[in-house]
Amino acid sequence: MTVAKDPFVQIKKAVETPSYLFVEVYGNAAGLNYKLNGDWEEVTGLQKQLPNGGTLYVYKTPLTSGNSIGTYPILDGNQLAVDLTTPLAQNSSLQFNAYLCQTTGFSSAAAAFDACFGK
Repeated sequence: MTVAKDPFVQIKKAVETPSYLFVEVYGNAAGLNYKLNGDWEEVTGLQKQLPNGGTLYVYKTPLTSGNSIGTYPILDGNQLAVDLTTPLAQNSSLQFNAYLCQTTGFSSAAAAFDACFGK
């Protein structure tokens, strides 16, 4: 069964320096299946722990002053699938936190996230 869910990141003011846009997906997602849309890719090579222990994704195109204002959908098709063969926990949840960090001075998205937000 699919369920509509439309999380997004909204940038209302242009960034002043090229920046990575990240989203951390976390929660008790047993029985909830999701796929991020094609604009995001999983970040690998982190050296530090994520703030919420989830999975980190980066927007594939770094934001610049000319392309940053806008809405960035997260889930593919703005939906998730519920596995009806797996009982959902009473506290099933899927949460999203967004982060923004400049690209300057970092060799990768992972290095930037570690320096700006890693525990």
